[in-house]
Amino acid sequence: MWLFCHTPQTIQQSHFPLRKRHHPSRLHSHTRHPTSVTLRPSTTNTNHLIQSLCKKGHIKQAIQALTQEPSPTQRTYELLILSCAVANSLSDAVIVNRHLIDDGFDEDPFLETKLINMYSEMGSIEYARKVFDEMSNRTIYVYNAYFQALTRANHGLDVFDLVYFMNTSGIKPDRFTYTYVLKACVASDASVSLLPKGKEIHAHILRHGFETNVHIMTTLVDVYARFGFVSQASHVFN
Repeated sequence: MWLFCHTPQTIQQSHFPLRKRHHPSRLHSHTRHPTSVTLRPSTTNTNHLIQSLCKKGHIKQAIQALTQEPSPTQRTYELLILSCAVANSLSDAVIVNRHLIDDGFDEDPFLETKLINMYSEMGSIEYARKVFDEMSNRTIYVYNAYFQALTRANHGLDVFDLVYFMNTSGIKPDRFTYTYVLKACVASDASVSLLPKGKEIHAHILRHGFETNVHIMTTLVDVYARFGFVSQASHVFN
């Protein structure tokens, strides 16, 4: 099957992992600061302050407080990212992203997934692409987030190119992967029909036992219907 088993003929260069530039500030970020007992209450309070400001929608004040926090936590960055997304502020998102890298969280799959989702919601696929390209520790959640971002941006062909590389890295698709790949069939600015890809995915779904997943099969029905194959959509539905 081409999609999952053969090397795609055209791959965008930017999708290959980039060589990481190691900056001293990114390495062992939590060992760069004193760990004496006297600092812990202050650090804890500042993290709580940042999180509280984020929950109240005060993203700029939260970013200001972030500059005073030597050891931000994963939870702190999660709320900062979510707050940027809610505010739909790309400028603030870029600042938070920069701080996140400087604090050594640029290989945290959980936060990187959140970053990709955030940029996708803002319609900034190039920023989402940069996060993905510069990450070496890619999990299925990172791939799925990026597949969803590409689909939202009508870059369906890029999804097909990347599925092969995901599989060769030992990461197998899950139910969310199939859903996003199916949606990529109808979310593409390509001039050629991607229905053959949809049929390939359908066969792969059947071979791997995902035909009982309601969400996947509903998406498959939508793919066939959008290409005018009403009888095939009806067959899948029944």
